[in-house]
Amino acid sequence: MNKKKVLIGLTYYYPNLSGLTKYVELLAENLVKKNIEVEVICSKHEKSLKLRESIRGVSVFRVGGLRLGKGIIMPTYPFLALAKVRKSDVVNCHLPSIESFWLAFWSKIFKRKLIVTYHCFYGNNSVSKILINIIHNIVCLFADKIVVNTKDYVIENGLLGFFRKKLVEISPPMETKNANKDEDQEITEKICFKKKEKIIGFLGRISSEKNIELIFETIPFLNRQGINFKIVLAGPDDVVGEEKYQQKIDRLIKKYKNKVVKIGKIKNPVAFLTKCDCLVLPSNDRLESFGMVQVEAMRCGTPSVATNLPGMRIPVAESGGGELFKNRDSRDLADKLVTVLKQGKKYYQKRMKLEMFDYKESIDRYEEIFLEN
Repeated sequence: MNKKKVLIGLTYYYPNLSGLTKYVELLAENLVKKNIEVEVICSKHEKSLKLRESIRGVSVFRVGGLRLGKGIIMPTYPFLALAKVRKSDVVNCHLPSIESFWLAFWSKIFKRKLIVTYHCFYGNNSVSKILINIIHNIVCLFADKIVVNTKDYVIENGLLGFFRKKLVEISPPMETKNANKDEDQEITEKICFKKKEKIIGFLGRISSEKNIELIFETIPFLNRQGINFKIVLAGPDDVVGEEKYQQKIDRLIKKYKNKVVKIGKIKNPVAFLTKCDCLVLPSNDRLESFGMVQVEAMRCGTPSVATNLPGMRIPVAESGGGELFKNRDSRDLADKLVTVLKQGKKYYQKRMKLEMFDYKESIDRYEEIFLEN
């Protein structure tokens, strides 16, 4: 019996670090374990990367191109997409991605099953973003089914209205691995703990949609409340197209150097999250549709304080593992941080219900969709 062949398309893949990348990595590698042949087509976003390689059983094909903002223009992509779609049984596009048009187009021409994973809306405040969303709508029109993280995100934001019958809700696959001694020691040394200090952690890319500056606005209020705290920012700060924003955050860190430390990329999120008293996720943009790091934190017993926005609110709302605050409201964020820090991690650990975020079930749902006739 021939293996089922699945082609997955996205702009950035390993070693790029983002929630979307980790999502696809986990999906692809677990499908391979289920005896499904998986190929990934993506950009060659770093010069040092190989055009073709096998990563933990996944065949990765990269296309070179010219960087344009956060995207990459890849002139030869349509031709590689043509060759790969013809040899595949199922095509899985991950949006946002301009080049997904070609995967969808060839899937339609060669009558291949097309499953679109719609991660987030790209925005509509510029001509380029409007064009990107038009392309995404065409891809969704060609799709057999559209996977979304939560229906709350698409429905409450008024998205994909013409495609509601195609929607399938699957929680993002997330896996946590215990930290070893070296990983644990790395975080301990970077944070430089002080006695009885509460750690407010942020884990993610240093990029504008994360709205990290809102965390800094809570510092005066937390000081007045007599909270002994430190804010620790973890995650990559070499994000393409975010250089000016990263400079802004660096200036704020310098201003509040007694209360804030940035530790950069980390080897294992678990080593960091277990040391936090709470995780804060202040994103205010529709580019954030779920906030996967919240579930990672909760699995480590760490509560989350997140913006009360469609999609993003689901992990806290359904698990009870934290608090939600009003969008862009630094005072409400500060209030919720005080609430979580005073009630403590044990209070939230008793409430957390994380069964709905079982990554194995998410992979099984994908397998079912890919293999069904």
